[in-house]
Formats: sequence, C-alpha cells, structure tokens
Amino acid sequence: MTAPLPRGLAAWLILLPTLLFGDTVTLSGGERKTGRILGVEQEVLLLSSQPVPGLPAVELRLSKSRITAIEFEGDPKRDEFVRNAGPAQLPEVKSLWERFAPLLPIPGSPSARIGLRYGLLLLDAKGDGVREASLALFEKIATAAPTPPEREAAAQGVLRSLLADRQWARAETEASAICQKECGTPLLAEARLTIGMVQAAKLVQFTELNPRWREDDFARPERDRMHEAALDGLLGAALLPGVPGDLAARGLRWALDVYALAGDQVRAREVAGDLASFYADTVEAKAAVEWLNANPERAGSNSK
Repeated sequence: MTAPLPRGLAAWLILLPTLLFGDTVTLSGGERKTGRILGVEQEVLLLSSQPVPGLPAVELRLSKSRITAIEFEGDPKRDEFVRNAGPAQLPEVKSLWERFAPLLPIPGSPSARIGLRYGLLLLDAKGDGVREASLALFEKIATAAPTPPEREAAAQGVLRSLLADRQWARAETEASAICQKECGTPLLAEARLTIGMVQAAKLVQFTELNPRWREDDFARPERDRMHEAALDGLLGAALLPGVPGDLAARGLRWALDVYALAGDQVRAREVAGDLASFYADTVEAKAAVEWLNANPERAGSNSK
C-alpha cells in the first residue's frame, strides 16, 4: 500500500497554484479529464482537477482500468522540487516515486526523473539495504523508461550503485559492454570512469599486497598493466569531447590519486592543476588544491 504523503510534500502540493491544469486523462468512452496528476494509489490514478474556474481544485480518483491514454504537461514546481531535492527531502522524493512509479513506461511521464533523483539520494544515504535499493531502482528505470536518455541515465546509476556496493567484477563487465555499443557521451564517460575506478581499486590492493613490486620481476608487469588500465579509463572519461563537468572532475581526481600512488609527482601536479583551473567549483577541485598545498613541488620526485 502506498504510504501517505509526508508533511513537507503535502504542503508543497497545497501551495500549487490554482492552475492545476495540464495533464489530460482519456477514459474509455472518450471522456477526457484535465488537471494535475498526483500519482497512483493501488489501482486508482489521482488527478487534482479544477472543473470550475475560481473554485478550489478537487481530487478525482480514476480507475486505471478505465484509462485509455495519458498526456502529460510539465509541472515546473514539481520538477524544480525534484531537481533540487537533497538528503533532507529523501522521504518526500520516495513518496513521489511510489506514486509515480506505475506511470514509468508512459511517454512524457515524470516518473523517470523522480526515480533518478531518488536513486541518487539513496546512494548518498546511510543504512542497511540502501545500496541494493538504489541498484534495483536504477535497473528498473533502465529497463522500463520510455526514452533513451532516461534509460542511459539509469544505466549510469546502475554502474555507480555497483561500485558503491563493491561489486567490482560486475561493474567492470557491464561498463565494458557499454563501451562496445553506441550511446550518449555521459554514459560512455561513466563506463570508462567505472573501468578506471575498478582498476585503480585493484591497483591499490595489489600494491598493498606487494610492497616490493618494483624489485619483483613477476609482480611489476601486472602492476604496470593495472596502472595503465586505470589511467586509460580515468583520463579517457575526463578527456572525452563533450563530457559533463562532474564526470571529467571525477576522472581527473582519481587519476591524481593513481599518479600519486605511483610517486609520479610531476603528472599528479599537472592533473591537480587542471582540476583546480577548469573545474574550480567542484569538490574534486577543492581536494586537488588541498593535495597541492600538502605536496609542494620538489626536484627529482618523478617515478612510475
């Protein structure tokens, strides 16, 4: 059963302008109802409608079995709420998702946008099962969303959820498959970044287990392979033409760590400088500046 609207969201809905016109629901027999869709409860679609101008809107409860078509119109207030929602709004976004999830496959539905924000909030949340919940949510959107951009955005969420859950093998496998097919720049960058992050994580583990890898003729080739694979993925994502700034910044930040792990101060400083210069408003740039301050330039500090 769908949970009742949290107090914050209920207040937000009350403050909607009297307008509430926009979405159109066509019923069997040709009857059309216009208003603002508020979501679905079990087998009933909730529609806030204003049949008489100047009078308060009323909530119509329309049986899904009678609905033959739905035409959505944008709701700027709802979209802005979802777009700007942070951790404190997680309960409200969760409730919105539960109400709009049944409408996910319908073209024009806001369900995918709501679900994508909810998934990202889950990734940042703490508690048992949140990683699994975010993965299941993104997988559902990646399968059922009606448009390629929505499905690709959900595929990005799948990769992030797998990394957060430390499912490295599956993350790398799915990212590699994405790199072999046509897709938008954000998803391709996410896939390359995922491969680089997995290789970087493996590289850290390997160097910890093999602290004398430089003198080990068997360990060094494997370490070098992971080093190059990590940088190929991370820099391949960051330098992809048209890559979103947040993905480029993440790629450079991880590349900085890979160079620093190798003791390559020269390239580490170059990457940190690029981060600070070109992505100054990101948290990654702040971390890069802190690294630069903690690692002043000195001669003879370059190695691989």
